[in-house]
Amino acid sequence: MGITPSEVHFILVLLTFKWNDANPFPSYELLAAMLDTSAAQARKLARQLDEKGFLRRIPRFRQTGGKSTNEFDLGPLFGRLEQRALSDLMIDRKVTR
Repeated sequence: MGITPSEVHFILVLLTFKWNDANPFPSYELLAAMLDTSAAQARKLARQLDEKGFLRRIPRFRQTGGKSTNEFDLGPLFGRLEQRALSDLMIDRKVTR
């Protein structure tokens, strides 16, 4: 799928914040602590995954106008995984026929 091991690790950590249908919004500092890396590296991983079309970063703002943590939309990742699963299923059906 074109994802590095570090990007997979980022996704797995991010998924620990996905408790319901809402998009998770942990801080880069918290993600970095869980990834045992820097906040700058966590931002880089998020940017790479965004550029590859696996997630979308959605800026959030405080009521006072200041910037808050990003919201992470994992819909693109789930869509690609679903496409891959369906593709694999079609291949399996052709092989077993």
